[in-house]
Amino acid sequence: MKWAFLITLLAAFVTSVMADDVDKWIHDLNDTSLSVRESAVKALGQLYDDRAVVPLIRSLKDDDSQIRKEAAYALRQLEDSRAVVPLIGSLKDEDSQVRKEAAKALGQLEDSRAVVPLIGSLKDEDSQVRKEAAYALCYIGDARAIEPLIASLKDEDSQIQVEATYALGWFNDSRAFVSLIESIEDEDPQVRKEAAWTLGRLSGFLEIEDPQVVAYALRQLNDNRAVDPLINVLKGEDSQVRTEAAYTLGQLNDSRAVGPLINVLKDDDSQLRKEAAKALGQLNDSRAVGPLINVLKDEDSQVRKEAAKALGQLNDSRAVGPLIESLKDEGPQVREEAAKALRQLNDSWVEPVEPSSSGLSRFIVPIVPIRLPR
Repeated sequence: MKWAFLITLLAAFVTSVMADDVDKWIHDLNDTSLSVRESAVKALGQLYDDRAVVPLIRSLKDDDSQIRKEAAYALRQLEDSRAVVPLIGSLKDEDSQVRKEAAKALGQLEDSRAVVPLIGSLKDEDSQVRKEAAYALCYIGDARAIEPLIASLKDEDSQIQVEATYALGWFNDSRAFVSLIESIEDEDPQVRKEAAWTLGRLSGFLEIEDPQVVAYALRQLNDNRAVDPLINVLKGEDSQVRTEAAYTLGQLNDSRAVGPLINVLKDDDSQLRKEAAKALGQLNDSRAVGPLINVLKDEDSQVRKEAAKALGQLNDSRAVGPLIESLKDEGPQVREEAAKALRQLNDSWVEPVEPSSSGLSRFIVPIVPIRLPR
């Protein structure tokens, strides 16, 4: 009981002293000495007494920019919603350090009234202000910030791109997906890394290496707005990501992908060639027939197999002769796909005869002339 009484008495004494300190520091905010005012602002931010909020708000208008900056910082520490509107006003302060601190404080306060002003600060002339505005918008989590943050992915400063990318990862909104794919090929490694992380977060699949994150994320796309970014990814350097881009282009069924996919049929990476051949079969565009016929001579049997399968899907008479030749391919899977492809082709082009001992149907020469391209 004795110790409890002493502790209670001590607590009351400390509280009384702190209350006296708050009054003293509030009074010092009006001192003519810059150093005294600065000490007062810093002290009030650490005392966490809501009596300091209004006096600190007044200090946002101090003649000295350092005082204004410290006042914004102190108000961030106090986390009182009365500071929101005054801090929004400080986003227009002539000093960039004050604007930066105001943006940070508004993010900490997480008040939706700050969203539109912070969106405006994404275009501030100072890159540090833009960075803090992006981070603050992430904290507030208002969907109105998504499109402006997507625009910030094109900021001239790579650190802003990184911050905007990070912020978008917390919104869980598919609108960001397409733009983030473009960031995969950014020249800045930090931007690429953050884009991969964010794509992984949006896909709900994080704990893997960057190229795999991107690869997995690409497989989740089902939006034709992604076609042009994916075509650009095909021109990149990471073979796994390029292969997944080819796969996804096949799923999206957009004719814009045909030419770029034809181009990668000659790529050094056999897995990419295989996926491109498969995608071209799915796209069902006659422009791919000639290039796929050439791929029937690819050095990799898996690529030849996919080319044969794709030609069956395209159902074009030009493929009959080459596919008949593929019935003699050294690869059994290629021969099997060639036979299946020939069965898929229109009956007017080929006529099957008895099965061979290998289990594959043999074919006679087309019973009508093959229409060759001029």
